[in-house]
Amino acid sequence: MDEMMAKRAMLALESLGSVVITDAEGRYIYVSPQRLRKGGYRLEDLLGKYVRDVYPDTLVDQVLQTRQPVLLCPLLTPTPYGVQQSFVSYYPLVDGEECLGCFLYTTFGGMNSALEFTHIVTELSRQVAQTRKQLQSIQKNSANYTTADIIGQSPAVNQLKREISMVARTSSNVLIQGETGTGKELVAHSIHSLSRRCGAPFLRVNCSAIPENLMESEFFGYEEGAFTGAKRGGRAGKFERASGGSLFLDEVNTLPMNMQPKFLRVIQEGEVERVGGGTSIPVDTRIISAANRPLEDLVRSGEFRQDLYYRLNVVRSVIPPLRERKEDIPLLVDMFISQLNVRMGLDIQAVQPQVLDLLMKHDWPGNVRELQNVVERAMNYAYEGVLTPSHFRFFQAHALGGPVRGLCPSAPRSGGCRAAEYERIQNALALCGGNKSAAAKSLGWARSTFYEKLKKMQAAELPGSPQLRPAAPPGGNHTGG
Repeated sequence: MDEMMAKRAMLALESLGSVVITDAEGRYIYVSPQRLRKGGYRLEDLLGKYVRDVYPDTLVDQVLQTRQPVLLCPLLTPTPYGVQQSFVSYYPLVDGEECLGCFLYTTFGGMNSALEFTHIVTELSRQVAQTRKQLQSIQKNSANYTTADIIGQSPAVNQLKREISMVARTSSNVLIQGETGTGKELVAHSIHSLSRRCGAPFLRVNCSAIPENLMESEFFGYEEGAFTGAKRGGRAGKFERASGGSLFLDEVNTLPMNMQPKFLRVIQEGEVERVGGGTSIPVDTRIISAANRPLEDLVRSGEFRQDLYYRLNVVRSVIPPLRERKEDIPLLVDMFISQLNVRMGLDIQAVQPQVLDLLMKHDWPGNVRELQNVVERAMNYAYEGVLTPSHFRFFQAHALGGPVRGLCPSAPRSGGCRAAEYERIQNALALCGGNKSAAAKSLGWARSTFYEKLKKMQAAELPGSPQLRPAAPPGGNHTGG
C-alpha cells in the first residue's frame, strides 16, 4: 500500500510540471523531469546541493526561515536555449511546529500561466484549511468513548452496559448517578455514541466551571449588541449548538436557583431565547446530566427544583462504585499500566499477585480515579519489569489508614512518624535507583544516619514479607555505595 501511494505521489508531482522540493536546509531532494529538461541538468548534478549554490538569487532560504510563501517571483533562468524569464512560487512545507522543506514551482509560460497555477494552489490551500477546521470542530463536539471503553466483566458492569444500550435507543433525558470517580462522563459518551444522534454534536459542560454571571449567555446564546463586548453577529448557546445531538450537564446540582426555571423552560418547550433577542429558536437537544450529590436530597432541602428534577430524571443510569465490583480491579490495573507505559515512557509488564491482594482489600472511596492514581504513583517508583508490594508502600501507609505492615509495628494507627519516615526512605531509594549515598543526600541526612535508619527498617520486616529493594535502573543492577 505504501509503495502504491508513493507511486501515485510521484505521478502527481510529475504532472504539475517544473517542480523542485528541498529539505529543511535548502538542499535539492526532488527535481521533476520537466525542470531538469528546462535547465539542461542531470538529476545527479543537483541532488544534495544547496539551491542557492545553483541559483544565487533564490528565495528558498528566506522562505525556510520565515515559513511564509512567496508567489510569482521573477527570475532569469539559464537554459540550453539561453536565459529565459521565469516566475517562481515558493511554498514552505510545514508539519506542526516543524518546517520540513520548501516546494518550488517554476513557470516559463508567462505571467498568465503563473497566475493560473497560483490561483489553483491558493484555492486548494483554502479548502484544506477549511476542511481541517471542520474536522477539528467535529472532533471537539463528538463523543470519544463507547461501552467498549468501560472496563470490567463483573455482573454489575455487564448490567450497566446493557442499560446503556437500552437507554441509547430513545431520546429521553438521562440522569447518571454515581460516586465521584466512577466514570459518569464515560457513560454519557457511550449513550450518545450508541444513539441515533451519534452523528450530531455531543457537547459536555461542567456546570460548576461556568461563572454565574456568564451562565445565561453560555447556555442560551446572545444577540449582537446584547451587552458590552458581545460578539458581532451574536453567538449560539450550548442548547442551540447541541440541537439534534446531546448536551451533557456534569455537576448539574450546582445550577443556581435563578437559572433552574430557564433550564426547565428550554426542556419543556424545546426552544431557547438568546440574551437580547425577542424570538424563540427551536432546539431538539437530549439532556444527559450527572450530579456529584444526590438530587433527591437537594430537592428535599429546597436547593433544587422538583419539576426540573423530574424533567432530568426521566431515565436513570446508576454506576456501581468500585468496592461493589472488585473483581474488575485486575483488568483495570492492566489497562492503566498499558496506558501509563506509553505516557510515562516505561516498560512495566504486570503486578505481583500480592499487589492485587493488597488492592482488593481497599474500599476505594475515590473509585476508579483513585485506583488509577495509585497505579501511576507506584509506577513512578519502578523502571521496568513487575510492580511489587514495595512500590506500593505509600498506599499501605496512607490509603489503608494504618502503618506499613511489618515496617512499623509499634506505630499508631494514624500512620505514625516511623511509617512516614520509612516511606520517605523507600521513595528516595526508588528515585535514586538504589544509590544509598544519593538517597541520603536527597533527604538531607548524613550517610551514617541513613544507614542506621535503613538497618532498623529492614530489621522490622516480618518473615515472609517482601524485602525492601528499590527497582534496578535500566542496564543492570546497581547496589549503590
